[in-house]
Parts: sequence; C-alpha cells; structure tokens
Amino acid sequence: MKEDEKLCIMETKELCRKDELWDKLLREIWKGNVIPIIGNELLHIKVGEECMHLDEYLIQKLAKFLDIEYTKSLTFTELKEYGTEWKKKNSELYHKTTKILKEMPKQQVQISESLQKLLSIDNFKLILTTTIDDLMFNAMEKKRGKDIVKQLSYSKEEIVDINSDFSQPLLYHIFGRAGVIPEAHSFVLTEDDLLEFLCNWLSADHRPKKLFDLLQSKYLLVVGCNYPNWLFRFFLYSMKPLLNPSNNKKTGVVADSKLDKELIAFLSRINNEHNCDTEKFINELVEKWDKYSREHEKNDIDTENEIFICYAHEDFDTASDIVNKLEKKWDAKIWFDKKKGAIESGLDFDKKIERQIKKCKAFVPILSNTTIKRKEGYFRTEWGYAEQAYKPRTSTRYFFPIIIDEKVDLEHEHIHKLFTVPDIMYYNSKNFEDKLQEMIRYIRK
Repeated sequence: MKEDEKLCIMETKELCRKDELWDKLLREIWKGNVIPIIGNELLHIKVGEECMHLDEYLIQKLAKFLDIEYTKSLTFTELKEYGTEWKKKNSELYHKTTKILKEMPKQQVQISESLQKLLSIDNFKLILTTTIDDLMFNAMEKKRGKDIVKQLSYSKEEIVDINSDFSQPLLYHIFGRAGVIPEAHSFVLTEDDLLEFLCNWLSADHRPKKLFDLLQSKYLLVVGCNYPNWLFRFFLYSMKPLLNPSNNKKTGVVADSKLDKELIAFLSRINNEHNCDTEKFINELVEKWDKYSREHEKNDIDTENEIFICYAHEDFDTASDIVNKLEKKWDAKIWFDKKKGAIESGLDFDKKIERQIKKCKAFVPILSNTTIKRKEGYFRTEWGYAEQAYKPRTSTRYFFPIIIDEKVDLEHEHIHKLFTVPDIMYYNSKNFEDKLQEMIRYIRK
C-alpha cells in the first residue's frame, strides 16, 4: 500500500472517531446527562479601548489599592503574600474584590459570543461555574429570561445543596460567590483558597451530597477553567473521584486553551476527550447541537397530547378515574403515567416531561390535601415546567385544576397562584363531567 493511501485511511479513521465522539456528546446532552463546568476564560471587561480578562482587571484594581506595581505576571496569590504591609490588610482583599465587582460598570462587561451561545442550550438544566461573580448568571438570565434562572453558591459555613427540581435552570457557583457572605475567605481567590475548597469537596461532611452524587453519574463538560497541570488534576478528581483509567467509558470533555502535553496525556488515560481551542470548540458544539436538536424534535416519537395530568402519587386512583372518564367519553389524548410508582427521576426523564408539558394544550393539576401537606414532590417540578410553558400562552386558558378533597385551601402557600382560576373543577360535584366536557370543547376550538 502506498504512503498516500495509508495517510488517507488514517485521516478517514480520525474523522470517523471525531464524528463518533460528537454523536456521543450530543446524544448525552439530548438525554440531559451532560453537566457543564464553566470557568472564567471567556469573561472579559472593556476599559477604554482595551479589552482585558476579568481576572486581569481585578488584579490591576487590587494592586492599585495595595500600592503595588502592576505586572502582567501578578497573581491573586502574590497579592495576598506581598510584603509585611499586606498582612494588615489580609481580610480586606476579599471585601475589596467584592466592592470592585459590585461597582464595575455593566456596559464595560463583555461575555464572549461563544459563551452566550453555550449558555443558551436549554438542555443544560444544571450548570456549574468556578467564577465568583454574577456575570455568568446575568448572561443566562438574558438568554433564558428574567426570574427563570436560579442561582446557588457553595459555602464553607453551611452546605448549600441542590434538590431534585430541575423545572428551572440552575447556576451553581462551586467555589463560592463574592458578596453572598460578608466574611472574608467566603469565595476562592488564591490557590490556597482553591485547595481548601477542593478539600471540602472531597470531605463527606462538607460537600453538597446530592450535587456530588449527581456528578458521579453524569458526563462532564469542563470549559475554560485553565488551571495548571497539577491543580487541574486535583480539581477534576475532586469533582469526580471515581475516574478510572481502566474504565473505557467516556467520562467527559475538556476544552481549555492552556492544556499542556502532560495534561493532555493524563486526560487521555482517564478517557476524557480534550480540545485546546475553547471558542472554536464551543462554536462547533452549538452549531452541531442546533442541527441535532431540530432533527430530534422533529422525529420525536412522543405522541401529541391534548392534556397533561399532574398528580401526587398518593392521589393515583382518583387521577386514574379522571383519565378514564376523559378517554372513554371524549377520546381525549392524555399524558398520564398509568403505572403507579413507575416514574424514574433524573435529568433525562425531566426533559421528556418538560417537552410533553410544553406540547399539551391543557395542564390539569390534581389538587388535594396531599399537595398542600407535601412541600416536595415531583408534581411540584411539573408545576414549574407548566409555569414556563404558560408564559407565551397568556391569551388562552391553559390551567384546568381539579380539586378532589374537601376543604382544600386554594390560598395556601403550597398551592401555585396560577391555579386559582375562577371556573375551577370539583371532582365530587354533580356537574363534574359537564365541566370536563367544557374543558374538552375549549381546547379543541
């Protein structure tokens, strides 16, 4: 075989391998199995005509505050350790950083276009960030809507954990956030801070257990963190300590511009894919995702349903009876889990539920004493999805609540305010089936 033929075969194999990797990543994103961990590489601020990295801007301001000559190589760690005069102002470093971020002119802040595109992928219900500022949160709100995105931040003072409700996208600051807690050292600034936070993540007594457990089962997409070799290894192990070089399963993708050869070799050993051009990778991912998601939305095998029935599992029997009435009398197309206890939690199942709620013409929440008593339950996640689905439909009626118990207080804090509609249905009333028929006629107009 000639050399050019061998080269052609090698290139073809490499292209096939890359296609397989992209298909794997896109498939996992579609299922809701990918959790991005985003660093601050793509955060910049414009000062005059100059555009600089946010960390560079902060270090300049802090150097001036400490009366230290600024150089390009200056770091937060060096600022903290600089001279005897610095020791008197040790705690002030964190307070001053918070103040700088708070007073930073919004018109000067620049989120890279590629990062904005990445944040707009709505299948990322949970995004982790190593940043300490609100720039990422503001960008998510701009893309997904105000009051839609939730924000949490890790704290050494108390364990701030996630819950199972992914009805709203969540941004979680894994290394704290400036301004949340007034005390110093409440967020990561120096390498020492980072090591301390990572040790907390490895400690069963200090880490957010639900979030930590979720990370072990998901595909991680690490973008723009840019830690040095040794620190990145510790960081990745702290997030996912079950990484095993002997396991052939792909555990994630890393896209950083500062990957050296040794770090690339390490990532290969633990079955992590890598990319050294962060912006190019994100742009390619978003382009492929747009095409992939459109095709799968179009070919979605889920049937088009008229009505989504939402209920607490304790009310299954009554909910089932309502479904039977709707199907037998009016041949209604209904989304309803007919197998008691068959719901499987998880981001992939969440995505399927969310799609069904968005597609249905009517959302029917079954309200009972159970829904009042229970502060948590998957039905509340569905309520959250329904609220988001309702916003673009304000010209038509969407909620058709049914009360199945006596003395259900609609003003109770655990009942969603959107369910207090004038013409509510009562399961035990004589005209209940007439009300169901009115609902069917309305949604079939």
